[in-house]
Amino acid sequence: MDEEERTILPLAAEHLSVAEWEEFATLALAKLDGRLLLHAFSALMAVTAPEERRTILGTAPFPVRVLWRLHGRRSYARWHARLHEV
Repeated sequence: MDEEERTILPLAAEHLSVAEWEEFATLALAKLDGRLLLHAFSALMAVTAPEERRTILGTAPFPVRVLWRLHGRRSYARWHARLHEV
């Protein structure tokens, strides 16, 4: 994600309008396997600053907020721990 933020996001900001970026995000989410959506959302939430997290949660649908709070955070933490085992 660091590479994405350093390389891709500045290019996107320079070459895409807000509407085009939102359309891209919608298309990308539509192509993501539904079983991975909660995991992807949890990964995003793990790397955002607290104020960004509040903004995202403020606009996320109610079921997403509930699922993330009840299952997503713990599931992502377990996956992250397994990924980084020594």
